Amino acid sequence: MSGQSLPVRALEIYSERGALSLLNSTQAYIRHSIHSEYKAAVENLHQYTQSELRKITLNGVLVSVEIHSIDKSLPYYEPPYRTEDGPEYEHTEVESLRTYAKKGDEVVVIGGGLGVTAVVASKVTDGKVTVFEQSKPTYKILKRTVELNDCSDKIDVELAAVGEVAGSNFTHKQPSDVERIRPSELPYADVYEMDCEGAETEILQKMGVKPSVLLIETHDNHNQVVDILNSIGYDVVEVVDDGKNQHPSCTHIRARLSQ
Repeated sequence: MSGQSLPVRALEIYSERGALSLLNSTQAYIRHSIHSEYKAAVENLHQYTQSELRKITLNGVLVSVEIHSIDKSLPYYEPPYRTEDGPEYEHTEVESLRTYAKKGDEVVVIGGGLGVTAVVASKVTDGKVTVFEQSKPTYKILKRTVELNDCSDKIDVELAAVGEVAGSNFTHKQPSDVERIRPSELPYADVYEMDCEGAETEILQKMGVKPSVLLIETHDNHNQVVDILNSIGYDVVEVVDDGKNQHPSCTHIRARLSQ
């Protein structure tokens, strides 16, 4: 519920998606606020504790994550990323790539995360994939994921934020010293897959390229994203708002460039 006053945003959520969605969003906001300082303290402790790498499989993609010894004994703490296998991890995003990307397509991923969608995009298209990730810890995992899945020759990973630095699911605070790429500088690709924690509105408004397909996760801004897409020449062909493991405040929009 960031970016606007809480009463205004709460009214928008209620009007757009009803009381249950408002309740879910409020609960998520409270949980995030309560645990934010605790998570920050734990992340600071990590530099003083031993860690090991664990290989897990997320939706068919091999990922190597870092496990800190202290995490096993702390109450009410979960690592910011999965540490066990997850066959339906990022199910909605992966499904969209398998449906809308095709052989030979070039793909840009904004918000690379652990690298699952980048690897899937590479396997589906067998084409060039460019990934932008703003979090340094996540970037390290992403790079390992690309190497583990033998995609280093097809996936280019950039440590950079596109547009304004947005929030992150994997770190407690926004990075302050990351390179920024202006949306107008983004490369052309046939397909763009975007999971950038709210930065999608600025990127869509300012990007200088026109991909054939846009696959976008929204973050409490579904109607705004749809309006922007319509204004820049895209047709929304599908919306998923109840995908597996999908956050209740998010939707997933699939759009094609108007003919």
